[in-house]
Amino acid sequence: MSDEPQSLFGTDPSQQDPEEAVREQAKRRTRRSFIVGAVGAVGVYGALHWALKTPELGGLPPVLRRTLNFNGALSHAVFGDRALAPTFPLSHAVADVRINGVIGLDPALRLDRWRLQVKGLASPQSSPHYVPDVNVWKYADDAAIMAQDASLDTYVEGDGNLDRENGLPKGPEPGLLLTMDAIQALPHVQMVTQLKCIEGWSEVVHWGGARLSDFMHAYPPARGAHGRLPRYVGMETPDRQYYVGLHIDDAMHPQTLLCYEMNGQPLSRYHGAPLRLVTPLKYGIKHLKQIGSISFSDKPPRDYWAENDYDYDEGH
Repeated sequence: MSDEPQSLFGTDPSQQDPEEAVREQAKRRTRRSFIVGAVGAVGVYGALHWALKTPELGGLPPVLRRTLNFNGALSHAVFGDRALAPTFPLSHAVADVRINGVIGLDPALRLDRWRLQVKGLASPQSSPHYVPDVNVWKYADDAAIMAQDASLDTYVEGDGNLDRENGLPKGPEPGLLLTMDAIQALPHVQMVTQLKCIEGWSEVVHWGGARLSDFMHAYPPARGAHGRLPRYVGMETPDRQYYVGLHIDDAMHPQTLLCYEMNGQPLSRYHGAPLRLVTPLKYGIKHLKQIGSISFSDKPPRDYWAENDYDYDEGH
């Protein structure tokens, strides 16, 4: 019997052909990589299958919805009302601002009959604009309203405070009915900021109007426990087809405007006349046109695009 060392397979490794050794090692690595890859693929498939088969949360698989909500909450926590959107010289503003998004711009709306419904205030009865039910106001001629009533069930999916059969709030809602004179009596503010669309384009726009924070000082919302402000502000178009929700610090941001001018002129109908929201730290989908109502609450108001798979914050 030879005294030379033997491998476990009966062959001296030192005597093995180098090229053969390389081939054997490559085979072992290939087999190992295949096994690891197969196990990983099975794991990924299982995770995706679970995520996609789990009942949706807000229109998305729960894991994706929670990721969106987390990213939005993180952005809101980091920036909140502390960041300011860049401003530009007046000469940078475009003369012909792009029109996009017509949801909620009801062609039957008579601008001369427009009123701003304000709900959730501290003491609305003390105002001369107080009405026991803001929802009785008619924005259009009777014929147009009758045609509109026939399709109201397509306007709103509704929430706990809405009648799902006709998209209108359940019962009377006390509050204020304000004209544009009340909005224009607030301090006038102008700014030139960038309007960013979720589609990828942007334009520098010259806006004019009143700060939403000044509006809230003039018409204080009802405060909750410990005298704190409500957590959210909700806005809807008069036909309730389009609606957004804002965190209270976004509403109080110094660049958040109730806007009624563009390039020094009153808004056109398709730019949101007579009153629209401008909040330049958010994408344009948050800039509700033709505001019909403002409400304050501690519950997140409905938000059109959050119901259509976007995060609630919708900041950029």
